[in-house]
Amino acid sequence: MYGVATFYHFFTLKPQGDHNCIVCMGTACYVKRAAEIVAALQKEFGVAPGETTTDGRLSVATARCLGSCGLAPVLVLDGMVLPRNTGNHAGTNPRTFGVG
Repeated sequence: MYGVATFYHFFTLKPQGDHNCIVCMGTACYVKRAAEIVAALQKEFGVAPGETTTDGRLSVATARCLGSCGLAPVLVLDGMVLPRNTGNHAGTNPRTFGVG
């Protein structure tokens, strides 16, 4: 069981937050500054990729590719694809959904 839970990326052994934010780090997103989105989320919510905020409201993760290269850079918040993000407004997207 442990082998399966640790093999697949979307399985986790730690509790996840009420909201999940996944930032694509694939080539198209990376070239269009996806790292700035991750930095903005870290600054705004104090949470690094693979972690959950202390209040349990938001979990942040990165993915190798989400397959939405034409919409790069992309983040997925609670299953909703949010295209053409920038580090400037990445922190406002979770707030739109009641996070923070």
